Amino acid sequence: MFPAKHLTPLAAIALLLGLSAGKAIASPSADIKAKLFSEIGFEYAALGSDRALEVFDQAQQSIDEMTNRCYQANPVLRVGGGYWLLERAEGDRLLNEAIEIAQAQEKTGCSSSATSPTESLANRAREFAKAGHLDLAIEISTKLRDPVSLAEFSTLLAEAGETERADEVLNQAIEFAQQFEVPGVTDAAEWRTMILSYMGEQLLAAERPEAARQVFDRALESIPAVESTALSPAAPVQVSLRLTTALAESGATQQAIDLLNQTIPTIRALRGNSATDRASLNAMIGGALVAAAIAHHELDQQDQAIALLVEDVVPERGALAAGLEEPVAREPILDAARMIEHLARISQWVLSDSASSRTLESFVSEVLDDLGGGVLFLFQGEVERPGIKFVVATEARWLVSGEELFTQVRERVGDEAEGRAEAFLGRLDGHDAWIACQAFTALERPYLFAAALPRFSPPRVVAARGAPDPGRAADPRAGPSRRSVRAHLVWSARRVGSDPSSGARRR
Repeated sequence: MFPAKHLTPLAAIALLLGLSAGKAIASPSADIKAKLFSEIGFEYAALGSDRALEVFDQAQQSIDEMTNRCYQANPVLRVGGGYWLLERAEGDRLLNEAIEIAQAQEKTGCSSSATSPTESLANRAREFAKAGHLDLAIEISTKLRDPVSLAEFSTLLAEAGETERADEVLNQAIEFAQQFEVPGVTDAAEWRTMILSYMGEQLLAAERPEAARQVFDRALESIPAVESTALSPAAPVQVSLRLTTALAESGATQQAIDLLNQTIPTIRALRGNSATDRASLNAMIGGALVAAAIAHHELDQQDQAIALLVEDVVPERGALAAGLEEPVAREPILDAARMIEHLARISQWVLSDSASSRTLESFVSEVLDDLGGGVLFLFQGEVERPGIKFVVATEARWLVSGEELFTQVRERVGDEAEGRAEAFLGRLDGHDAWIACQAFTALERPYLFAAALPRFSPPRVVAARGAPDPGRAADPRAGPSRRSVRAHLVWSARRVGSDPSSGARRR
């Protein structure tokens, strides 16, 4: 049904050398032996060769002697997968054993912020699917109760014409997502809704709008639970606005409109919230109102969009401006050491196996503070008609500057912005500001990052370090040729997420 890949070069060499531990491998560690023997044995099993059994015996001996127990489950999974392909009873037992090992090691925290042992097994399942062993991949992901991977595999089945089985696998994925729990966390409903939304977005990217709407329906059902258990008052609003956009893209226009109409009163009600961090809450309210107005616009509800801007966004901005003292200008204090600290904290948040009470907005706000203050927007969609996916501002009055910022960026990079990175002197709320932007594609969707920094000046940083030509005046309008800050907005839950093949450290 699904063609298995050819024997890898490593396995081919092993075949030529007769696969003797003494000839093919020169006294490596038990960890390396376990990896190599399990991989080679799996390749034999994929070819249907009983030679795999001999290699698996050697793999098992090395697995028992491994010193790095954190990822011991990986070779066990490959051995179990090989037996499973050969339709031997040991296969199912070893697959279960691999998962038990991974779960036990995960509880020890052995992986720190790196890929967790169970995530590593999920990555192996995706590798098996890519190699043509889709049935095995589905078996492993089902045992792992991994909804995101199963949703991906349902698409592969649908593409192969196995629509009935594709529906079965997708239904199983939805069931797992609805049952998802994070030990010790009270806002699991938020995670479940995020997982379902992410699954639906993947299905949309795979051009399966009907399947996506099926998943979004389940996400809608969990919204009330998010509202009652969320740790942050902003969480239900952010989840609902994201789901509104996804519903609209799937063609469920009326559902998107209904959800948006339910969400706007919730945003307004946040004004009476007694949060201690009032400035951050005000910034979130302003950003949510702008995002809601944009959603109205994207749903072809121009009158509602204008009304929201006139009745809520502009008064909100005026009230905030009247109630706040003029911010004190702060000199940027960001240097290499502080930037590394910021990156480490954000990486820890993204890769952590446990839920966090902090939001991505708070981390980005700290970076902007060190840059002297500013605003960052993540736009999604084609250049001629983008939507706002994410916004953070250190001053509330900048939350409504998206159109001003986007217009400048578009004039700079043009309509064909894919892959472009620019930095130039522009304007923010009537004042000079250093603007940096980066266009990229993720999950087959175009995105544009744009940041405006009114008190940050890269030429000053260069001069402080010693410019190569100190006698030449820096021209801030020219900007660095390819200066950019690459950032990734990751919506993920514990043990769930994509499997990028880029430069990230992976297991």
